[in-house]
Amino acid sequence: MFGWLFLAGLAWGAELRVGGSGGFGDLQAAYAAAAAGDTILIPQGVHTLPAGNLTKPVTVRALQG
Repeated sequence: MFGWLFLAGLAWGAELRVGGSGGFGDLQAAYAAAAAGDTILIPQGVHTLPAGNLTKPVTVRALQG
């Protein structure tokens, strides 16, 4: 049972991309589609979200390149 609990804690969320082929149009659209624990990958640049709408724990990371 302990092993099962340990493995359950290692689950990762989905990765959502902003821009590019098959990606979301902007950070706000990706955030709206994200679930708690997801990672949103964004291209270099300035991205904004309305501050009052941040209610989900997600990670936002810049794409390299």
